[in-house]
Amino acid sequence: MNQEILDQDFDTSTPNVVYASFWQRVLASIIDSFVLVPLALIDYNNFVSWKSLTLYLFTFAIAVAYKPYFEWKKTATIGKMALGLKVVNEQYQAIELDQALKRYIPWIINYAIALALNIMIFTHEDFASIDNFLEYGEFVNEFYLSTVSTAYGFAFILLMLSVAFDQFQQGVHDKFADTFVIVDRK
Repeated sequence: MNQEILDQDFDTSTPNVVYASFWQRVLASIIDSFVLVPLALIDYNNFVSWKSLTLYLFTFAIAVAYKPYFEWKKTATIGKMALGLKVVNEQYQAIELDQALKRYIPWIINYAIALALNIMIFTHEDFASIDNFLEYGEFVNEFYLSTVSTAYGFAFILLMLSVAFDQFQQGVHDKFADTFVIVDRK
């Protein structure tokens, strides 16, 4: 074996990696929101007309699974794919399920609050009389979890803003899961 090769320092930097910017990630999230619009329309009709807790739980499960599933199986949500972005680990490879779930913790907290709030709403005796979204909004505000949800919403925004101020464009959730969002050069 050639001793000269063994003694060389290896360059561990990744000069070809371009980290997704804050605004690219925001745009990807907006696209993902459009992907989930059909679920929102079903939920809207469910809240004001059908009032089926089972249907709500079904649409909820799909919405909750969307982001971690796509990032784990496809390295990107549909929004990220549309912009040529992908979620990778520290070796710039596809992430594992545990990393997808770890980086999703801020959303899990948000969804847990929403789930608890909506179960309280669906099981409340006055919910049956609500027949438009304005009444629904007023009804929701009567629950203490509505305030918790709003407060967490502000904290969530701050967590997401952390992406804009990081050298590698990592949010707190990325750092926790040892992930990056990069521009896919393929």
